[in-house]
Amino acid sequence: LNAENKVSSSFVSSTLVSLTDLSINFAGFAGLWAFFERIGNSHGFSAEFTTTWLSVGLVTGGVGSLLGAASSGKVARGKVIVLSTSFATATALVLTGEVTELVYGLSLTALPMFYMASIGVLMSSIAESDKTQRLLTLIPFSLAVGAALGPVIFAALANQQSIASITMATMIAVGALVILFFE
Repeated sequence: LNAENKVSSSFVSSTLVSLTDLSINFAGFAGLWAFFERIGNSHGFSAEFTTTWLSVGLVTGGVGSLLGAASSGKVARGKVIVLSTSFATATALVLTGEVTELVYGLSLTALPMFYMASIGVLMSSIAESDKTQRLLTLIPFSLAVGAALGPVIFAALANQQSIASITMATMIAVGALVILFFE
């Protein structure tokens, strides 16, 4: 191997840790998202009410992505990650209390927006750290692993919804903060 093709083991380790943490972070979101309908159903909300707010969440997730992109270069990456992750985590923790229609609707409005504001910034952080652009191609794999594991973890804990929500919120926060640490 020539000098340009050599990759330090510390670089590979930190990037792999970041990719693993992206999986953990996304598992937290995917677990909550997959069970939002069931959360609504378990609290007696109509299917129409629940699907309306799931649709709103998809739209606000798109808005959050645009906000994250708009902040790029204007606000320090770490601030965007910490603030949006903190708000997403707090929103997830609200689901551990009494879930009224108002709480449910606000959670489905806020959580995707805050989460999606941070996810693009997290991915760009990983991309920037990967000078070789080889490990960057593993971001979709990391997201797929998180998307597969999150609902399984939530389902395993679903009989105690508060514990499930706390676990998912913790996964969102820990995953993002470890990536921020390795930035």
